[in-house]
Amino acid sequence: MGTLVAIGLAAGLLQVPVPAEAAVEPCYEAGELDINGDGYADAVVGDPEATVAGQAQAGRIVVLYGDADGRLGEGGRVVVTQATIGQVPEAGDRFGAAVATAHVDTDACLDVVVAAPYEDLGAATDAGVGHVIYGSLAGLNGGTSPTQVTQAQAGGVVEAGDRFGFSVAAADNLGHDTSVVAFGAPYEDLGAAVDTGAVNALQFSDSILVLPREITQSTPGVVGTSESSDLFGFSLAYGYDLINTYSSWDLVVGAPGEDIGKLNSAGAVTVINGVHDYPPDVFPSQSWNQDSPGVPGAAETGDLFGCSVATSVVDSYAPGSKQHVAVGAPGEAIGSRTTAGAVQLFSSTGSGLVPGKSISQNTAGVLGTAEKGDRFGFRVALLNAPKLRLAVSIPYEDIGSVTDAGSVQVFSVSNPADDKAYDAASAGAAGARTTGGRYGYALSAIQADNENVFAVGSPYHGTGRVHLITYNSSGYASRSWLPGSGGVPGGAARFGASIGGYDNTP
Repeated sequence: MGTLVAIGLAAGLLQVPVPAEAAVEPCYEAGELDINGDGYADAVVGDPEATVAGQAQAGRIVVLYGDADGRLGEGGRVVVTQATIGQVPEAGDRFGAAVATAHVDTDACLDVVVAAPYEDLGAATDAGVGHVIYGSLAGLNGGTSPTQVTQAQAGGVVEAGDRFGFSVAAADNLGHDTSVVAFGAPYEDLGAAVDTGAVNALQFSDSILVLPREITQSTPGVVGTSESSDLFGFSLAYGYDLINTYSSWDLVVGAPGEDIGKLNSAGAVTVINGVHDYPPDVFPSQSWNQDSPGVPGAAETGDLFGCSVATSVVDSYAPGSKQHVAVGAPGEAIGSRTTAGAVQLFSSTGSGLVPGKSISQNTAGVLGTAEKGDRFGFRVALLNAPKLRLAVSIPYEDIGSVTDAGSVQVFSVSNPADDKAYDAASAGAAGARTTGGRYGYALSAIQADNENVFAVGSPYHGTGRVHLITYNSSGYASRSWLPGSGGVPGGAARFGASIGGYDNTP
């Protein structure tokens, strides 16, 4: 399992002012990705290894507000740390290692879900903790007090080494009176099964946590069995009506360490049906691996299928419209080239996933060549721009003599040969390729009001950076967010290790 890497963020201490009794108006006029209700789209970038108040790797997030130019995140910037939300920054917490955004409470301002998966709770080292921080007209954390979530509050038990919050996912209210939030704890032990993994799925009624439940592969209805090193919950995504047409969220869970027969760490993905709809004891599900019927190729040792997952919602109110899921298998061998990587596509019209194309750098028409150690599929993202596009990160790609420079390839889902490649030397990326830069170590799709964006994180390029590959009415554009430049606060360590802001609401 040595190729599996946790995501982290970085440093600095610039507190967000918080009114004592924030008497602010509801965010009725907020845009879809608007944290502070000014009508402009905002973004959140994690920097989990930042030093805060002298505490190394305590971590932070940077909120990038939009402004009147209409572009995502090009207004003011503020830093939020554990101290901002009334907690104590401690060395090694890695607050911001995973972030997600959704409308969790009932106002129209966007909220932020952020985890510190290496937080110690009492004697339980690296137990992990999550937070829901609410947007308001006064900005993030300017109104409703944040909700802290431990594994005990989320249907489980706080234990050392679980890394609760290693992955996070969140999605809006769909008329069920509650929104949904999930935290992955892939290093959860169950009995004698070590690192089998768990997912803690929550619902929020306004800002009140309700119906917490812990889901494992031993939960009734969930396909499979909890086994050592499965890493169930390593990756997470909410998808809309993937298994049925009940107008509900299904939860896609990656378990890249799952053994398929005698094939160690071949990997699997489980889709858990209607997390709004079922009582806390039974969860109907479907599971897929590379030996499943219709999936191209075959399960092999070390494929790590499910290391990354992504969903896209396409015309969800149109009868018969397709939803899409992408699954990364960065350990896939292509011929004799080990850990070259591949991505598997699925679609759904509401009755379960249907396998589609498998894509690698050896797929006909695709740029580049599959090479040992590239890890194609380390991260995946899907975006309507307006044509459905798939972005695949290859953070360990060598470019010329630059080792592990990294790159991202963007495909038309309908035609993978319609393919463009980006790296740290691309126009607008504000830099040059660097050894170990790992361009694409983080990757997010962000569907904002005025532009659709693939946000590419390069947290190992200096103190980190984010490159935006954007699509709007004027066509393609490109720009970057750099710590210490353009208003982005300095003091970073791994800026761009996680990126939030995806609007997947139908």
